[in-house]
Amino acid sequence: MSNIWHNAQLCTTSPTSPVTNYSWPDSGEDRTYLLLNDQPHARAGPPLPSRTKFWEDVYEDYYKYIRDGGKLQPQIVP
Repeated sequence: MSNIWHNAQLCTTSPTSPVTNYSWPDSGEDRTYLLLNDQPHARAGPPLPSRTKFWEDVYEDYYKYIRDGGKLQPQIVP
């Protein structure tokens, strides 16, 4: 596993490892991800849909905020 991260982050920007002979798939539109276990394989869809949805909503709200001028409104919290 550390070899995969080393290749991805430091060497080639691709986590494909010559040691495992496994080619890391592109994520693509179906959000394919690599399930790392005894037999690594690609699976379609986000691994944790509810968490993915949460962060998509956070980013959507943030970009709306920036688009609309990005001004914070002072609020007094009791």
